[in-house]
Amino acid sequence: MKISREHIIDLIFSFSKEHTAFETLESHLAEVDQKELPPMLLECGVLPEVFNHDSTEEKLWAKYSDILISKSFELLGLKSRVIRVRGDSADVFAETENYTVAGRAVGFALEQPLHVVTLACSALGILKQLQYIKSSVMLKHFA
Repeated sequence: MKISREHIIDLIFSFSKEHTAFETLESHLAEVDQKELPPMLLECGVLPEVFNHDSTEEKLWAKYSDILISKSFELLGLKSRVIRVRGDSADVFAETENYTVAGRAVGFALEQPLHVVTLACSALGILKQLQYIKSSVMLKHFA
């Protein structure tokens, strides 16, 4: 199932005023698989210009990014959840018996291209690091 950036933008506009917008977005992303995730992570770092600053749609885009990060953790075998209430804390938590990861997705407007490249590289770098950690933890369990 291929979900395009434009499709996500259209979805967000279609249900942004609903009380269950987060749940609706989460259910649309439930079937995203490991193959689809890396390009989606790269794209989510760039805020769509069609969203007004600090709008409900922009906040839902941030939650979209959080859901993708949480899904990345889950695909690596971690229990993960997105915190639904905003505040001065991490938006995504993931854990195993041995460690906990907390994170926050950050998006940038197109006029900040250097930051976008940095974010995209960071997202993919985090996935590679987590895969290494998972492999190391699994090796310890089987040693």
